[in-house]
Amino acid sequence: MVRKKALPRATNNPRPVPSMRCGCPTCLKRHPGDRPPTDEHTGSWEARYTDPSGKERSKTKPDFDAAVAFLEQTRTEMRQRTWIDPARGEITLAAWWTLWWPTQTKGETRIEHWTQSQLRDEAMWRNHIAPTFASVKLYEMEWRETQLWVNRLHDENGGPLAASSVTKCFQVLDRMLEDAKRDRRIPFNPAEGVRLPTVKKKHPEDRRPPSYAQLWLIRQKLPDYFHALLIVAQETGLRFQELAGLRWCNVDFEGRRIHVREVLVEPRGKIKRKAYPKSDAGLRTVPLTGLAARMLQELWAEESAEGNPSRAVSEPKDGLREEELVFHGRNKVRRGSKVNGSEGEPYRAPLRRSAFWRVWTKAI
Repeated sequence: MVRKKALPRATNNPRPVPSMRCGCPTCLKRHPGDRPPTDEHTGSWEARYTDPSGKERSKTKPDFDAAVAFLEQTRTEMRQRTWIDPARGEITLAAWWTLWWPTQTKGETRIEHWTQSQLRDEAMWRNHIAPTFASVKLYEMEWRETQLWVNRLHDENGGPLAASSVTKCFQVLDRMLEDAKRDRRIPFNPAEGVRLPTVKKKHPEDRRPPSYAQLWLIRQKLPDYFHALLIVAQETGLRFQELAGLRWCNVDFEGRRIHVREVLVEPRGKIKRKAYPKSDAGLRTVPLTGLAARMLQELWAEESAEGNPSRAVSEPKDGLREEELVFHGRNKVRRGSKVNGSEGEPYRAPLRRSAFWRVWTKAI
């Protein structure tokens, strides 16, 4: 076995930092002046060392003993391979996010290709983590400030998030700091030990879905163009994003089934088509009840009479293609377009979760 040759230690290490206040021979020689001479240096000391890459470094300490203790600790950490370059932790959390986030998306930069959990994590960073910690350097992160931030997020303390959402938001920050520790930028994770709010469990009786009678009452308070959406939702159990992204080409009238193949997502408020639902389990075929099949057939006939719905098969890269959507908002007019002197051409506006949520909460 070939042993590596130890790096030579610097001579006169630690060495005094010349000062105009000290009267030792070194300081008087460097800064002559009328002050009483002393035998020992009374100022700060410079401790010099070589890092594992061979780069010469130094650290100034207030006295000789502190400089010696620093050198011994640094040399021990280098022998044990636990030494961390302090400069690597001097970047802000925002700078670390730009380095860290591609490791979570596997380098994928297009938002429409991100998973639902990745979209949620990016929104948590942008809306809740960055406003507080973006300008804070990694080595400046503290447990106390992190705990107070978690406390402020909880809705019971006047914050914007429920307990379960606070947990998901904290997990993003915790993963960032844990990976910074793995990347040898900080010696420990300052978020370790932070207490999270308790998620209150609901009784099974409180989680029951609404009855048909309740849904009928709710439907009477919804705009007419949402009635078909609610009926198909109650009969199939599709998620809102699956209903918003449902296209006529994926409705099999003869086989009385729906092929769930894509969804509509809203990254940063912009509607995008996503090729696959939330998970592999979401790729499924859903049978239609008689009520749901009849409702979709009536909707197709109504749409055909009012406009030109399309059963064409397109890909997410082809754009929204609003004419292929089964469910949509009120017919709107494209800005700046005129047809035969009229105001503009109507089109099917894609459904937004926020728009539906407003009328839904008012109805219930």
